[in-house]
Amino acid sequence: MSRGRINSMTGFGYGETQNERLHVLIEIKSYNNRYLDIIVSSSPVISPLEPRIRELIASKTARGRVEAVVKVRELEENIDLKIDKTALASYMAAYSDLIRESGIDDSVKLSHLIGSEEILKKIKHRQVESLWQAIEPLFREVLESFGESRQREGDALRADMVNQIGRFEAALEIIEGLASRMATSIREMLEQKLKTLFANPGDEARILTETALLLVKYSVNEEIVRTRGHLKELRTYLDSPGAAEAAAESGGHGLGKKLDFICQELNREINTMASKSTILEINQAVIEMKDTLENIREQLRNVE
Repeated sequence: MSRGRINSMTGFGYGETQNERLHVLIEIKSYNNRYLDIIVSSSPVISPLEPRIRELIASKTARGRVEAVVKVRELEENIDLKIDKTALASYMAAYSDLIRESGIDDSVKLSHLIGSEEILKKIKHRQVESLWQAIEPLFREVLESFGESRQREGDALRADMVNQIGRFEAALEIIEGLASRMATSIREMLEQKLKTLFANPGDEARILTETALLLVKYSVNEEIVRTRGHLKELRTYLDSPGAAEAAAESGGHGLGKKLDFICQELNREINTMASKSTILEINQAVIEMKDTLENIREQLRNVE
């Protein structure tokens, strides 16, 4: 069976680029989170592009807190100078009054005016589309690297969970092997108690009937069958290609939530087996299964 891919909610991507006009730095990192939460921290010039950045991240990510940093430094400014004619008239009038009042033999010169930012105003031209064209290729590249890091972490999570499932199955086989021994132990105990309650010789048929009914009640065979079914489903999601997509389509949630639900079902079966057990070795096997299940659920907290 071909192996499926699991994405961790932990990932990192980084990249920089520069041309004659801009220097761009992009960093994307993510952490565990119940839902998808996208935080964009960017230079003021990037603000109009934040919706596009969020959309790209959301197209590649289902769950987790994703923090994206986009920094742009302009190396060459595209600037026009505009004359503020009202400010120019005010300055010229003020300079003329100053010359007249001071009695200095002078006149208003261009050098008096050219350094004033109120008269000559800088108009910066920023084209949103051209800025996006400069940023988008690098952003997609960093997003791809970010996704690959989540897959690598997911592969490690998957390998550990498969190992834990192996431990779980080994413990389940111990219980399965001891089930008949436990049934014999329970039968003997029940027969002894029932013989005490029903002392008359004619009560033997009733004793056998009551014993059979109680054996069904205390048998763990059904729990073993259901547990194997849950384990099979768990392995299917871990091993099959497109498992995350199938999980999302079936329940509207990510793979991590689907697998956690299966673990909850397994935990219920384990608790039932523990409540019925009368043999020390079965109790020990139950403890082993609980430990492996807790390890799996711990890893699932980081699965997308």
